[in-house]
Amino acid sequence: MPTNSNQICYLCTLIMMNMKMRFLTLILASILGISSCSNEFDLIEEKVETPIVYALLDYEAPYQYVRLERAFASPTQSAIELAQNPDSLYYKNAVVNLILKRGGVDQTFTMEEVDGSDIGYPRQDGVFAKEPNKLYRISSAQLNLVPGDVVKLNINIGEGAPITSETTIIIKAISTFPRQGNLVAFSPIQKDNFKWNHTGNFPGAIFNLKAYIHYTEVLNGTASQKTLEWNIARNVTKENYLASPGEFYNFIGSSLEKNPNITRFFDGMDYYIISGDQSMASFLSIGQANTGITGSGELPTYTNLSRGLGIFGSKAQTIILGLGLAPGTISELKNNSLTKELNFQ
Repeated sequence: MPTNSNQICYLCTLIMMNMKMRFLTLILASILGISSCSNEFDLIEEKVETPIVYALLDYEAPYQYVRLERAFASPTQSAIELAQNPDSLYYKNAVVNLILKRGGVDQTFTMEEVDGSDIGYPRQDGVFAKEPNKLYRISSAQLNLVPGDVVKLNINIGEGAPITSETTIIIKAISTFPRQGNLVAFSPIQKDNFKWNHTGNFPGAIFNLKAYIHYTEVLNGTASQKTLEWNIARNVTKENYLASPGEFYNFIGSSLEKNPNITRFFDGMDYYIISGDQSMASFLSIGQANTGITGSGELPTYTNLSRGLGIFGSKAQTIILGLGLAPGTISELKNNSLTKELNFQ
């Protein structure tokens, strides 16, 4: 579920995978004809419905989005049939509200229902129906969120108690390496220390780092612009990350074709710090705690909703566009054993 027009972060993918784990379990059981190691357990004893919610508010995004779905098993339909039926995935008359709690006054904003496919967010291929692709959104201009704002989610699905949760808007990080306006120098033999900090309160609790490396390839007199996506680090819980010695050159060298007929030119690098709040950090720590050689093989479920499954939280992005490389790093690209056959000029 995206919160801006540029990217869907890795953390979001993990959340959606976890929230749909129960539904996927039903699908696998339907295919394989098994339910559990226990002979006493009946997987589809009766209809069981679970609301699923995903939303990460970003105070600098043009729109705020909420994805609301449901997962349930039926004693008369296979899980695959349910997954392909939009009526099984979505609530028909849900009302999704954000309540901004500021200065002792609660302001309620009702989100509009939209089809993600109509606004540039098509659903990925898979077992779930792609059309329609229901989302709920509201323009950030209406909310005018700032770090420290407390926002409550209130969803009425037409039956039972409302689904509620609450989050505090976090502030974006300030990158100190790399730094806006400075050329970036990557060492071939020492660890590069990606660093950031915060001014004021409400910092993030978990961070992803990524870069988009832009370059031009010239082959047989034809130039084409290309981009590499470098996932530098994921799930960092402090305000710095030490990359392995030469990691930049290793990534470039392992990602591009070594062809003597291709000449390359570095065009610039865009750098992102994606910050997540404590609910994101809790989700990831709980989800990873049960993996490994002693794990039970079942992915634990984390939710901060009053009922159902899912995440309502806050994220923020630091974006530095158009970073250049220091002359020594350009020279190293030309001559390093990992990259010299790529013909950077």
